[in-house]
Amino acid sequence: MDKTLKERLRKFQAVIDDPGASEGEINNATAMMNKLLLKHNLDKGAIDLSYHDVDKGGVPTDSSKNEGPWERRLAQTLAKYNLCMSYLDENGKSAHSGTIQVLGTEDNVELVLEQFSILRTKFRAMAKVRVKEAKAEAYGKFNPNKWKRDYLKGSVIGLADRLESQKSDLGTDSGEYGLMVVKHNAIVQDYVDRNLNLTSKSGRKQDNNGAYRQGQTDGNRTNFQRALN
Repeated sequence: MDKTLKERLRKFQAVIDDPGASEGEINNATAMMNKLLLKHNLDKGAIDLSYHDVDKGGVPTDSSKNEGPWERRLAQTLAKYNLCMSYLDENGKSAHSGTIQVLGTEDNVELVLEQFSILRTKFRAMAKVRVKEAKAEAYGKFNPNKWKRDYLKGSVIGLADRLESQKSDLGTDSGEYGLMVVKHNAIVQDYVDRNLNLTSKSGRKQDNNGAYRQGQTDGNRTNFQRALN
């Protein structure tokens, strides 16, 4: 089935299953979905997701050795809150270099990669400014590479805090997000089990210094376009 058609059918089903939708919205979504099913000679089972619906997109990392694994963590954070999964396909040149891969439905993968591109540029630009500010105010020895590394780490944590707050505001028990999250997680995991051999890595260590806290604050306040499919 055409992916665009399948996506339209799934969105109609999301409205139908939404406890917060009005009777008129539900009736309209039902009528539109039935019309499409009849036109294309399909039944409702056609809208179910499977591992065949998982798309894969990648973007090369450009982190320096001094920046640490912050790009991978940024991608993982964005993937988590856009119903995707992300991992680093290492190229062997260094511990943090390679291609960041994102798995999910096509629209969600595109969204994660777009957000990643925007925020990678924005956080790196802010880090440059903050390092200069910190250096001007520092007394004694100052390590700009460590300060930048801790700042970037904090910026990703701050972003994650903000996305978690947004998810709580939206709620996961109703609406399209609540409907789709379990299905997306299941099909992505099915794809991974069938096609990839990934091992989980240990969690991050948090450095409670000025750089980390500044990055956390800036990351929490960063504005960017976000949507859930």
